[in-house]
Order: sequence, then C-alpha cells, then structure tokens
Amino acid sequence: MNKEARRLNLLIEVALQGTEIQLLDLTHLSEFCADAHPAIWLGKKDAVAIWGEDCMHWCMPRVPDTWVDNFSELIRNSLERGGVPRYENLIDEGKTHITVTTLM
Repeated sequence: MNKEARRLNLLIEVALQGTEIQLLDLTHLSEFCADAHPAIWLGKKDAVAIWGEDCMHWCMPRVPDTWVDNFSELIRNSLERGGVPRYENLIDEGKTHITVTTLM
C-alpha cells in the first residue's frame, strides 16, 4: 500500500479513538497475502482494467473468508457486551469500508 493511504488510515484510526466506532482494519491484514491478489500477477493496470479498483477479486478464498470471520467476531463481541451494532456501508472512490458503531 502506498504511503499516502497509510497516512490516511492512521488519521482515521486516530480520529476514531475515544468514540463508539470500532475500526476493522482489513488493509493491514490483507497485505500479508498480497500474492493472492491478481494485480500481482496481471500487473495493476491490467487488473484494474478487468476488475476495476476493488478488493473483492482474489485468486484464493482465504482472504475474503478471513475478512468475514473477523467481521463476524466483531459483531459477536458487540452483542455479548449487550450492545446493539449499527452498520454503515461507506463507499469512497470505489472502495467499500464497513464501520460498526456499537450502541450501548
């Protein structure tokens, strides 16, 4: 991931500290399996031409499956604490970010 995106992610994380919003950082997790993304093998330009700027096309199922596992655990923990999770799906420049706010 480029330096600008890392700075933006850090700013978002800092801004959310002390709020009820839980950030699920899938970017950092996904970087460990970068070899499973077609952009590595097709080249970024060709991968973008075929699939666009999205994170859902992976050569192997383990990456999106791990996202779902982590998101499910976040929901389960929220419910166990007695909270009522509220979900927002935010679209920003073709990328999907899921924000979970726990209402106590």
